[in-house]
Amino acid sequence: MSVVEAEDGDEAVALARNAHPDLILLDINMPRLNGVAACVQLRAEDEFRDVPVVMVTSMDDLDTIKQAYDAGATDFIVKPFNRTVLAQRVRHLLRAAKAFEALRESQAQLEQAQRLAQLGHWQWELGSDAIGCSDEAYRLFGVEPGFALNSKLVEAAVHRDDLSRLKESVSAAIKAKRPYLVEHRIVRPGGQQRIIEHRGEPSFDAQGRAVRLFGTIRDITAQKEAEERIRYLAHYDALTSLPNRAMVRERLAAALNKAVKYDVLVAVMSLDLDRFKRINDSLGHVVGDELLNEVGRRLRETVRSEGDAPSPQREADIIGRVGEDGFALVLRTTREQVHELAKVANRVLASIRQPFRLGGQEVFPSASIGIAVFPYDAEDADTLMKNADAAMYHVKQSGRDAYQFYSKSMNASAVQKLSLESELKRAIERRELTVAYQPKLDLRSGRIVGAEALVRSPARELAAVGPAQIVALAEEAGMIHELGGFVLRSALTQARAWQTQGYAVPKMSVNLSPLQFRKSDLVRMVSSTLQDVGLNASCLELEITESAVMYNETQAIAVMNALRALGVSLAIDDFGVGYSSLGYLARFPIHCLKIDRSFIRDLPDDQEQAIVTRGIISMAHGLELITVAEGVDSAAQMDFLRHHGCEQAQGYAVSPPLQAEEFAQQFLGATARVAAL
Repeated sequence: MSVVEAEDGDEAVALARNAHPDLILLDINMPRLNGVAACVQLRAEDEFRDVPVVMVTSMDDLDTIKQAYDAGATDFIVKPFNRTVLAQRVRHLLRAAKAFEALRESQAQLEQAQRLAQLGHWQWELGSDAIGCSDEAYRLFGVEPGFALNSKLVEAAVHRDDLSRLKESVSAAIKAKRPYLVEHRIVRPGGQQRIIEHRGEPSFDAQGRAVRLFGTIRDITAQKEAEERIRYLAHYDALTSLPNRAMVRERLAAALNKAVKYDVLVAVMSLDLDRFKRINDSLGHVVGDELLNEVGRRLRETVRSEGDAPSPQREADIIGRVGEDGFALVLRTTREQVHELAKVANRVLASIRQPFRLGGQEVFPSASIGIAVFPYDAEDADTLMKNADAAMYHVKQSGRDAYQFYSKSMNASAVQKLSLESELKRAIERRELTVAYQPKLDLRSGRIVGAEALVRSPARELAAVGPAQIVALAEEAGMIHELGGFVLRSALTQARAWQTQGYAVPKMSVNLSPLQFRKSDLVRMVSSTLQDVGLNASCLELEITESAVMYNETQAIAVMNALRALGVSLAIDDFGVGYSSLGYLARFPIHCLKIDRSFIRDLPDDQEQAIVTRGIISMAHGLELITVAEGVDSAAQMDFLRHHGCEQAQGYAVSPPLQAEEFAQQFLGATARVAAL
């Protein structure tokens, strides 16, 4: 067998005329004359009417496939393809082409070819809708020879997911007056499925009307299963059934392309079992193989757990075996959650440390893990995997049974993040957290009309971060419901205490995390807390971010209506940095917009921020909503907001967050005053 190649479509047509090929492969995207146009030219010549033409394309949409068939293509293959599978496909098409040529040469040769190739032939009279078949064709359909067949019975035997494609191929062949070839499944009586190579050709009367179709069908189930096995072995590890190194690299490269588009991070964890050779040598390769298989199973179970922070990219996780005792994990994450990789690595290490019961005895392995993160440590798949390996080898040299980031700064950041999470967990468990209160000022009357509850921690490291960072840590660590419940109860208890002391209590504002808002028992929890504390719901305002309410609009409206039914007020927090849709504001039962501090920071000098802020205030007034400006830190900002109709302000120009006693002394007592006015 010889192969000739052409650089473009024009050269391909010319070479075909000289070489008289048995099969032609055309790339759809070629210079000068593309594959579709080249196929049309070749099919117009009698010499190439029956030569198999395979279109090679990277596009797998139906329009591209239809263009290929309309041009006269016999089959198509999608790039990238496995060379072994392609060779099998070419061999199969060449064999089929020779069999079809024998069909056209003589009926006697056809019968012999059918016996050799296990083909069945058929003929469909379009006028009477009668279908005649050879014995072999009847056998393929699973019915007795001589059974009266028609198009409806044949269609009923074709797998329903393949029927439309078969009909399209037949219609295109009749329209173009050319043969067709299509592979599809049939379902035999009893439910057994077989894969059929279905080849046909229309016949026309003197007026050019299609009067019959005739052709062959061949059972290629065994061939397809062999191809699938070849494809599987080319991409998967036979022992663990995990993707092999080539497959991991291919899928990693695809993940990197998507990461650029969606601005996410991709991490590679290179995991190597420690002292695996000792286990293999002492207990034997059978036990070693069992251990590798069990490690693969534990990795699949351990990489993601319900305790992880929510991630829409979890479906992109890849676990593969890339060496004798080496595994690779590919995980997508975000810049905010990159430290979660350290938690995953710790969980994997802990899982592998658990004893394995193999060969009648317990085995206690450990592993070393190296982590490299795109785009910080590399920008291509090969370098990322190499750098993860380098980090893993560093762990082995440093004592094994640990993980290491390739980047020192990321390693330090992950360690710090985990330390903060540990401090927060201890602070929650030991009830060491406190709540501070930042006043909200009515810009028209000069009175304090509200207080926002903000969590504080006395822990050494946590004391240096703000409430927003503490909340983010709690979300990522799976502790947000405990933290949120603590802040709500503390704030309501304090408001009730102020009432008991005779103060005119301002409305108490409490932030809701998106995870809290989506929890099914939120309304019940708020209601029971109000009842336990003995505070009227009208004293409570819940602040919800735009992202929380847009997660599921229908559910959000139902939850918000239920909260309003309790008597609780609702505010949209950090307005302007999320979805900012006038449509949803009109639908949601809210009473207040809190303008995000990013729009206030450079007022009144920044003209762009001034325009946006005025627009938000105007829009809110049109919807009869109150506006609260966050982060008001200067008298000039306050004057600007007051002048343009903003109702309330909070920030350091009014007061920093205060402990309950200080808040009462400055703003609730008889001598209380607002220094900023």
